[in-house]
Amino acid sequence: MILEISAYDAAERRAKEGMGYPEHAAFSTKTFEDYGFPTRATTEAELLRYVDMLASYNLIERLEPGRFFRASALQTDFTFEEVALLSKLTHGVADITEKRCGKRVIQHFNHLGAMGHARMVNAVAQAAGKSQISIFEAGPGCGYAGVILAMLGHRYMSYDITQGYYLWQNRLYDHFFGAEFTEFAAQEKASLSAATRVAHLPWWQFCKIFRDCPVKADVLLSNANLGEMHGWALRYLLRVAKLMFAESDIGMIVFGNYGATHLNTQSQIEAELAEAGFRQVLSEKMYGFILEGRELKEEARVALENQIPLIGDDGSGKTVGPRDFIDFSGDEFTDEFDFFSFLADWPALRK
Repeated sequence: MILEISAYDAAERRAKEGMGYPEHAAFSTKTFEDYGFPTRATTEAELLRYVDMLASYNLIERLEPGRFFRASALQTDFTFEEVALLSKLTHGVADITEKRCGKRVIQHFNHLGAMGHARMVNAVAQAAGKSQISIFEAGPGCGYAGVILAMLGHRYMSYDITQGYYLWQNRLYDHFFGAEFTEFAAQEKASLSAATRVAHLPWWQFCKIFRDCPVKADVLLSNANLGEMHGWALRYLLRVAKLMFAESDIGMIVFGNYGATHLNTQSQIEAELAEAGFRQVLSEKMYGFILEGRELKEEARVALENQIPLIGDDGSGKTVGPRDFIDFSGDEFTDEFDFFSFLADWPALRK
């Protein structure tokens, strides 16, 4: 189901009418606004800004093979299966933007980081001896990690506080998963227990589920945002995670980095995790915090500290680098790409 911009805005307005200060404050977009990032769209064309996140000058380094980027747990060597997933994702983004936004645009960087996030979660599933698990993602951003994980057959649900990102995620999930996708933003009385394999939850419904949590998950993915959310939202997320993990034998929170520690420092986040009943089990290649009472086998923990396995590794050692499948020769760029590439001193990238 495509969620129209007006439908999202109307549902959010209705929901906020009955909310008090704590909910308004907890689920604000203060960090984005403090950094000047646009959080809302009024037209479909504005959704182009959420296709690729250009916020770091070292993005070009992701195009070099054999590198490891701690912030997104990304190793820049890709299996043929991963390339197939990323290529399918890119073609889908091109189709969505051409149809809905009036300009054919593709992503060139953000889906690479998303593959790092997907590898983290998939590695945890493998360590638990499971081929499919249930994942809840807080703040998916461009949404590509969720698409990759759902393509792999996992159950996936996410929520986001940012209207623009939420609308872009909606179009992604609808395009790739169709009847397997449930959009809850315009369904005020829908039961979350009726969610399909891929589901999307608006923040005003997420902030209510603590009363009788119907969402079940094995893993919470929350990358690059724990430091950016209001302290109350952080405490809420961690306590809701415990409810989601009640029936899981995994019960792990995973991420590659804490995000900008704008509202919460790393030590504050770790203190909140401990207070909520989580203990750290991974720290080298990715961060992993497991719910007390759950276990990660020692051999699995050691292996994950050493290397996050690639998806579809056939044991041959054959991989390809990013430049082998990312195309900079066409015209499928947003206007901001040229502006940022000038700031980052990579104007020759498109030549």
